[in-house]
Amino acid sequence: METVRERLTFLGMEWSLILGWLATILLIWRQTIFYLLVYLFDLGDTYDLVFTLMIFLLMIVAGVAVTATGFWLKRGPRAHPLLRRWAQGWAWVGLSALLGYLIIVIPGGVFAP
Repeated sequence: METVRERLTFLGMEWSLILGWLATILLIWRQTIFYLLVYLFDLGDTYDLVFTLMIFLLMIVAGVAVTATGFWLKRGPRAHPLLRRWAQGWAWVGLSALLGYLIIVIPGGVFAP
């Protein structure tokens, strides 16, 4: 039986990772994928349709990532403590955000300084 403090700690860790994945997928990767589509293809009149479909697909991906994060934190390897799994989750969020950011920055995209 877990205590209230343990449960609140777990929920805080889980929700911080969920918010990190949502921000990474729906902000950085949305911009990255849309930049690549505009950069590689002439969208013309389908610009709005492509943007809407991309947001729809990224919402599904975000839902899968959020669900997987919760299951991974809860059922991770028992040999590793919860704090280590949480830190590893943040490392993955950070690496994913950095990769998405670099894809736009390197060719001089909208996020480039």
